[in-house]
Amino acid sequence: LETAEAVCGWVELTPSSILDLLGHLVDKSFVMVETTSVPGETRYRLLETIRQYALEGLAGLGEAREIRDRHLDFFVKLAEQAETHIFSGESKIWFGRLDQELDNIRAAIEWSTNSGRAVAALQIVGSLVYFWFARGLLASEWNDHTQHALSRPEGMKRTLARAKALNGIGFMYWADIYPTDKRSELEEALSIGRELGDRWNIATALRNLGLTENILGNYQQAQTLLEESLAIWREIGPEGRNGSGWTLIFLGDGALNQARSELARSYYEGAQEFLREIRDVNFLAYLIRRLGQLAWVEGDHERALALCVESLNMNQEVSDLRGMVACLAGLAAIAVLQGRFERAARLMSAGE
Repeated sequence: LETAEAVCGWVELTPSSILDLLGHLVDKSFVMVETTSVPGETRYRLLETIRQYALEGLAGLGEAREIRDRHLDFFVKLAEQAETHIFSGESKIWFGRLDQELDNIRAAIEWSTNSGRAVAALQIVGSLVYFWFARGLLASEWNDHTQHALSRPEGMKRTLARAKALNGIGFMYWADIYPTDKRSELEEALSIGRELGDRWNIATALRNLGLTENILGNYQQAQTLLEESLAIWREIGPEGRNGSGWTLIFLGDGALNQARSELARSYYEGAQEFLREIRDVNFLAYLIRRLGQLAWVEGDHERALALCVESLNMNQEVSDLRGMVACLAGLAAIAVLQGRFERAARLMSAGE
């Protein structure tokens, strides 16, 4: 209803009249009413044949562009609003809402990319990169949307939206989506951020460059970049807590990769403080799994098992497919060490 009021409430249609109109359409079975998993929430949908017929009628009236632009503007705002909640105590609610709106989001991206408004598409994909990451849709869908929008004339301009999308590409290299590193994209994002004085893009680009150096085994260079990023997140203040938490995790990863367990622990504990402060469940699950990895390295396999299960439960809470797969792999590795090979095989199969 909120979306319908925002998109259709113009000219002679006022937002207050939309509900009455929907009621008439429901009575005539043109619009279907559905309840959702959220208590007290109702959604409306059209049968596909009616939707296609209505779309043709809208185009015939010459009003399609106006409506599509209003639809796009609504979902740009929704994406930017969702971004602030994806790593918070409300992450489960927002993941659920984004799941419900995914087809609307796709339609908004496609319209903006093909109608000379690719910057809006970059705003959406940049804001929702971590949603697509968690849902396991990034390898093809997110990348296709992003590359298409970046290649459009307006998408090539040095805007903050372009920098944000480029930062998303750099993060995806860490997530093993791309076969080659994306330092050139991250360096462009950093350059745009500095040119426009945007600390978020600067700190994010430095962090993602640090991730890349970690992957390549250049740990000293990675630490320098990550510490520079961390300093900016701390300057940003409360709004930089999520960024600080992430960056501390990745500093811990570099230390762990160099077998510096105590240093890794100090970074991880610092990250945990930030993530619990913002009541995050989403990325906190990744941190808990890393603490399990640390326990594994130190030979405390029972603690490693408990932490991996805790991480899995958190991933399930927000339906993070990638996190669940990583936890299953960790649990399988522990089972192998314990000599429980049938259990290990079942866990590996579940992950596959």
